[in-house]
Amino acid sequence: MKKIQALGITLLLGAAAAAGALALVRTSSIAGPARQATVPDAVVAQLNRELDRSEAKLRQALARKPPKLPPLTSPVGASQPQQIVYVRPKPIVVHSARAGEHEQDQGESNGAGFDD
Repeated sequence: MKKIQALGITLLLGAAAAAGALALVRTSSIAGPARQATVPDAVVAQLNRELDRSEAKLRQALARKPPKLPPLTSPVGASQPQQIVYVRPKPIVVHSARAGEHEQDQGESNGAGFDD
């Protein structure tokens, strides 16, 4: 390898390493400590009121019990358990003849699968 080619490859590898280091520094600075978000007290109070109303509705729904269901009645003749019979399907048989397979059986071929 010529010296100029080795120098070019070295410069390209150095530039790639520098770009990688720069990307690492930028990525690690993004993942730094999060900024504190400030929310006005009025907004927090309004959200708390909405949550309290939703909680009250859920408690009321929980206190209300659904009506009892009528007892299940079985149809006539359903006292016997249902019998399940599995019937296997008939097997699928596929016959396919390969080229030259039957010609060799008859002895008319020259061994290569072609007719003379």
